[in-house]
This record gives sequence, C-alpha cells and structure tokens, in this order.
Amino acid sequence: MMKKKILGGVFLTSVLTVAMSVTVSAAYTGYYSFEIDTRVIGTNKHSLSNSAVSTTVTGQSYILGSNGYQVSSSKDEFSVRIEKNWNTYYTVGNIKADGSSYTKNFGVISAGDYHVEVTKTTGNSLKIIGDGSLKQS
Repeated sequence: MMKKKILGGVFLTSVLTVAMSVTVSAAYTGYYSFEIDTRVIGTNKHSLSNSAVSTTVTGQSYILGSNGYQVSSSKDEFSVRIEKNWNTYYTVGNIKADGSSYTKNFGVISAGDYHVEVTKTTGNSLKIIGDGSLKQS
C-alpha cells in the first residue's frame, strides 16, 4: 500500500513538472522606428517563434512648414508588415498617423527571422515618423 502512494506521488510530481515546463515560453519584444515618405524596409532582424505576434505602433503625419517639418492636420494611414521572405509575410493596416498608439495583431506566424516594412497607404502629408514594437508572449 505504501509503495503505491509513493509511486503515485512521484507520477504526479513528474506530470506537474512536465506541464509547467511546456507552458513556459520565452517572450519576445523587438523595437523598430521609421521615417517614411512612402515606404521603408527595415534591416534589423526579429527572430520570432511559431506563435501569435502583435505590434504596438505610433506614427505622426508631417508637412513642410515655414520653420521645417510640422505636424499635419491631415492624418495619413500606414500599414506594418513583417516579412520572412517574398512569399511569407503578415500585414496589419488602417493605422492612423495621428500621434496615438495602436495595437494590431498579426495572428499566429511561422517561426523565423523577419524584418519590418512600413508603408504609407493614404494621405497628403510629406512624411510619417513613428516607432513601434513587436511582441510575442
């Protein structure tokens, strides 16, 4: 009887140890910034795992004023794309360059090294300046 209790305890401990090690995964946060007229492709690589990815990004629209660049009253829109290669990429769009922070989800991606591409999609401003982060948990 005592032998069964000890084996049961060892089994339960083993199951809990395996379950806890499976649920622990490395989180990733990578940063990027951009200054674009129409499009910019980043050169930094982000090593991402096979799981969900989101971006939190802020951009502001600018025009050329009498004292250099100034915030535009016209707020452009842009998209953020993460690209592994020419046929593996994920895009989020309709992000307003109004100085506010937006979080968008790419969904679950395939593992690998990605670069960020930011593209101006609408608007009349001369440039969009901003920054963001890629997150996996």
